[in-house]
Amino acid sequence: HSFGGYTLFALGGGTYDMGTLGPACAAGTGPEEFCSTMTPGYESLFGSGFIEPRIDAYIAMAPGDYPLFGSGLSTVNRPVLHMSGGLDPRTPDSDAIFSALTGDDDLRVHITSAGHQTFTDYSGILESFDGLIAAEDGNRIVKTYATAFAEKLLGDAIGAPILNGTVEVSSDVELSSH
Repeated sequence: HSFGGYTLFALGGGTYDMGTLGPACAAGTGPEEFCSTMTPGYESLFGSGFIEPRIDAYIAMAPGDYPLFGSGLSTVNRPVLHMSGGLDPRTPDSDAIFSALTGDDDLRVHITSAGHQTFTDYSGILESFDGLIAAEDGNRIVKTYATAFAEKLLGDAIGAPILNGTVEVSSDVELSSH
């Protein structure tokens, strides 16, 4: 979730846009959260990437920080279930993230009435605003799609109608694939 979702992209083979980020950090104009601890050693490490070959697929919920990767997300080479929320103020770049992913097995579950915390146990507690999906409904949607995605990866087709949209889990869900 959130920063963890972004971290999964790095572990999945996403490459950082160090050609832009390195000079921006050096000039003091780059993203502060990223650049504040940047050293030449870290710049080299981020440039090399963090791919983790033991992971077979990723479920990234409300990931952000698209500008750190940009087109480098196209190098993620494992299936991704990208979950995003239409009311999430912390991840305005979710459309760009999914557009940059290129895997044939990638799926986006966009919950139009979800906020940033809809994907956590803090849904309805840490955020509350008009139009936000009920915590129980958001939790059901997240669990349903995550389970169907995992079943598919394990060779079980039982969740296929959920993943291809034949079975509607919620009218608040928009599905996208490549």
